[in-house]
Amino acid sequence: MILQMMSECFFKEGLAAAVDSLGFISHKFGESVMGNQHQLHESCIIYVNNTGYVLTVMTDDKDIKQLPEVIKEISKVAYNTIKSGSSKILANSK
Repeated sequence: MILQMMSECFFKEGLAAAVDSLGFISHKFGESVMGNQHQLHESCIIYVNNTGYVLTVMTDDKDIKQLPEVIKEISKVAYNTIKSGSSKILANSK
């Protein structure tokens, strides 16, 4: 039930933007504003090539318009790495 609910998420500009027709994504996002800082966070389970992985990206910036693109680019690296069958471990922090 939870995965079905997550698969119906309407936000497609972040993690889901990097998933092609070979993959399936269940995800949720959250956003908030604290002063002049905007936060956009997204977590997902992505399935591709009979492999599932979990990815969470947490962002903050003064310009909310940049945050979905940052999430998409991180998702693109992770998705293409898993899709290619690479065993490279991904890690990224501020």
